Amino acid sequence: MKAKAIEFNQEIENRIEMQIIVDTYDESEAAMGWYCYLQDYGFSFCSQMHQVSQRLTIIAG
Repeated sequence: MKAKAIEFNQEIENRIEMQIIVDTYDESEAAMGWYCYLQDYGFSFCSQMHQVSQRLTIIAG
């Protein structure tokens, strides 16, 4: 199955640059910017585990 191409949207790009990753110097700061942005907008989701793998270590927290 071929992935669908995502259309470039300047409004979204500006929001990312000016609200989410503004003044970040490395990946950890950019990740924290995303975390705060999504937390402010109440973005959350629930998940369920469908299969257990011996290679995967899950830490409940």
